[in-house]
Amino acid sequence: MKLYILLAAVFLFAGCQKRGSIGLSSTASSGGACLFDGQSNAAQMDMEYVRKTLGCQTVNIAVGDTSLAQHIKGGEFYANLIATLKQLMKRGPVIYVFYQGEWEGKNAIGHDTWNQRFTEHIQNIRTESGLTSMPVYFFRINEHRYDQYPAYAWEKVRDEQDGVHVQSTTMISSDGCELSHDELHYTTDGYHCLTDRLASEIRGE
Repeated sequence: MKLYILLAAVFLFAGCQKRGSIGLSSTASSGGACLFDGQSNAAQMDMEYVRKTLGCQTVNIAVGDTSLAQHIKGGEFYANLIATLKQLMKRGPVIYVFYQGEWEGKNAIGHDTWNQRFTEHIQNIRTESGLTSMPVYFFRINEHRYDQYPAYAWEKVRDEQDGVHVQSTTMISSDGCELSHDELHYTTDGYHCLTDRLASEIRGE
């Protein structure tokens, strides 16, 4: 009798662990989706590699050279984001992946309010889509290595992104992933590096 109780407790614990996690295997097996949003570096992610690595349905609605203002509530892309989330949630769990901030760093506009606006963005999309506990992962823009953009604004965006503290929201560093010749975008290996880091965070490695 004691053995049966012990085995039941073990299986119950294992089941709770599986249901409580946001693992890649559960997302894939349940038909879940990984939704990518943001500007050019999100748009240029290698979706085939993402599918193989994360094991989820991939959807990419990112648009190159766009500001945060265009993606958040009131911006031109916001309605499509909410509509996409509502469609994806019918099929299973959704992971939201965001890479943006270069526009503010290059133009020195909105660089000092990125944190506040992105925090509100997360709250808004969770509320309006109905995915109140949807996990969010976002990439911090890469290190400033060139002279054509104002360093103070670029570093301010990075600082703002470092300061984001929202439940079930994780920042992923892009530092060290191989950049292309323009030192703004990435090589193929660089984009794979970003994907590997995302997978590690989702798995909790």
